[in-house]
Amino acid sequence: MRRLGLLTVGLLLLSSTGAVAADFTFNVPVTLSNVPSVTQLAVGCGVSRVEAGGVSPFGPGNVVGSGQTAMPVSGGAYSGTVRVEVNASGIISADQARSYSCSLSVVGRARTGAAYTGSPGNLQAIYETATGHTLTSVRTTVRGPIPR
Repeated sequence: MRRLGLLTVGLLLLSSTGAVAADFTFNVPVTLSNVPSVTQLAVGCGVSRVEAGGVSPFGPGNVVGSGQTAMPVSGGAYSGTVRVEVNASGIISADQARSYSCSLSVVGRARTGAAYTGSPGNLQAIYETATGHTLTSVRTTVRGPIPR
């Protein structure tokens, strides 16, 4: 019998400021439930000089900066806010930022004991193949404009 798992990721840009510690700070609410094989999650955020909805926002020459924060997951659940700091890291300055994207990845143990990693584009398929369990709700990515 296959158990149903629930992976609900509420990704939200709560703050984007020129703070002392970082050019941009993203506070991302994440909820995972009934995913016992998941041992770690990571939220990665990127900032682009291309407007939200534009072509190739994270293509060569468009990335302002990126950052990632990993958190442990135990007991098949996580509920909290993951803070991701992003600094302008190349030739494009922070004031040229126009859009952002934040995504969820997970690491876990398959029913065979092997490690697996599920990324935004394949998280549901990888999890279900590795565990034999169905995810009933999955949202791995959010993107939008940088508030001005």
